[in-house]
Amino acid sequence: MASGEITRGVITQVPVPASTRHSAPREAFRDAECRLLLQSVNASGAALCITDGETRVRYVNEAFACLSGHARAEMLDRPIRQFLVSDRVSEYRFRKAVKKIRLGQRHETDLLLTRRNGQRLWAHLDSSPVFDPDGSIRHMVTVLTDITRTKLHEVLQCVVMEALVREQPLEHVMTLLCREIERMAPDAIASVLRVDRDGMLHPLAGPSLPASYLRSLDGMPSGPSAGSCGTAAFRGEAVLVTDVARDPLWTDYRQQALALGLHACWSVPVHHRDGRVVATFALYFRDCRGPDPLHSQLVAIGTHLCLLAIERDEAHRHIRQMAFYDALTGLPNRSQLLSRASQMLVEMAREQAGLAVLFVDLDRFKQVNDALGHACGDELLRIVAERLRSVVRDSDLVGRLSGDEFVLVLPRCSVSHVAAFLERLRATLSVPARIGDTTMVLSASVGVSLFPRDGSDMTSLLRHADTAMYQAKRVEHGSFSFFSPP
Repeated sequence: MASGEITRGVITQVPVPASTRHSAPREAFRDAECRLLLQSVNASGAALCITDGETRVRYVNEAFACLSGHARAEMLDRPIRQFLVSDRVSEYRFRKAVKKIRLGQRHETDLLLTRRNGQRLWAHLDSSPVFDPDGSIRHMVTVLTDITRTKLHEVLQCVVMEALVREQPLEHVMTLLCREIERMAPDAIASVLRVDRDGMLHPLAGPSLPASYLRSLDGMPSGPSAGSCGTAAFRGEAVLVTDVARDPLWTDYRQQALALGLHACWSVPVHHRDGRVVATFALYFRDCRGPDPLHSQLVAIGTHLCLLAIERDEAHRHIRQMAFYDALTGLPNRSQLLSRASQMLVEMAREQAGLAVLFVDLDRFKQVNDALGHACGDELLRIVAERLRSVVRDSDLVGRLSGDEFVLVLPRCSVSHVAAFLERLRATLSVPARIGDTTMVLSASVGVSLFPRDGSDMTSLLRHADTAMYQAKRVEHGSFSFFSPP
């Protein structure tokens, strides 16, 4: 010993076969190491499967079995392909993975799996070869990760973003979204309803619902008992009705739904950043049931993409409003007015029909501004704009040119029609208006030019109508005059 002390002992020798003299401890250590590894994998929740060189299952943990929807016992000794392949794409990707592994390479891919109950999910497959000491492949270790939510978001976002980049109408974008969700969940019928600022519902998309049903929803008020969608919009929270035939929320609407075989409906509100509900996203079911995890994932993604598309649509509308419409009155501005009027002229020329251009100038507007202030002057302009809108037809055009000058374009009209219209206009404008603390009677001088008599383009027609307006103003405030060449 190191201290120099002599120690006596007895050594007993036990014969050990040469084949196991060194391998037994090594095998025991390896078994312990494997048990520790498997315990760690199972504790982590990773879905693990070990196959032999022929891809038959030799070991599968509970997480893998749960992901596939099969019992562990029934998976053993069966080809792993039976649990991973659900279509031609997954078949191709699986074969590619096996080929790479047999070449000794690790391989990763995404597969669309079908669970035993028919539910489909996306999984990330990570497979690696396990080699024997001689370098041959003994096993294949496969780890599956459920990436359904990520994949669904990726696919749906791609569909929506591509449509938005192409500047497709909002209704078209929502229809694409509904169709894609229905493709992923064939047992559900998707719809999107827009909610206006008055709480009224308007269909944006419902490609698998009859047009007559969607029309019946247009203008439907939200409320405490307005089906799933109207109630969701009213409450600002998700509403699930698993039995339309019995639920009191559907009392006023159940007959239509049941006639179409719709027995359940789950509706989720889409909240704007300012908190208001701007839409509802709904899934209808033909059975009395609620959503499963896949439906919940789809709706969560769908409502997010709905908001994205609606906000983009609102931004486009706001930009368009600023570019082409007068901020004070909401009427088309000079640019939009001239553009649309020029299009009308082309149509009238093709039809050989008449058209009138009316140049409207408020009388004594400067005095109102000076006496009452610009705020009252702005209110006066808004009142005039609203009254002009009230007297025209849907086919007519009203715009604000500048300041207190407005222009009306009346297609398909004769001189007698214009004269009758001018009398209605004068009567409408002359109704007393309350502005601030003051009541005043409005009047305007109007000049009229006619197509094709007074010009063939909008520039000349507008100039001649302006000339006629000044002729009317010289005669008397509140009068009108047709253009007559000097």
